[in-house]
Amino acid sequence: MSRSVFSELFSIFYKGGRKIIPENIELLISSPLSLAVWLMDDGNRNHDAVFLNTQSFSFGEQQKLSQALHDVYGFRVTINSHSKSKGIELYRIRIDTESTRKLKGVIREYLLPYFYYKIPNFSP
Repeated sequence: MSRSVFSELFSIFYKGGRKIIPENIELLISSPLSLAVWLMDDGNRNHDAVFLNTQSFSFGEQQKLSQALHDVYGFRVTINSHSKSKGIELYRIRIDTESTRKLKGVIREYLLPYFYYKIPNFSP
């Protein structure tokens, strides 16, 4: 059963061997559990903010993700330059300090204790 779930997710997020942001991303991240899993996998903190490591996506796809986070959760996010790879500028999403406080409440019940360090000043 789990194989079919992962196969379905793969078909949603990969087209032509490339990871993409699907058109229905708002629906896919609307569950606090999905947001918590995303953070546990690709999140990290920097001072009082949280970053989502979205460097594999184009700038346009990151704009789509940023808008989805704003539309679904009301988070204020920015797209920050992170590094260069092979001469190409890479970006990642930053959830600002105020929205990081909101994020804590959204994912609190789903965040596994091992990952508390990814959220500034997190307490269950």
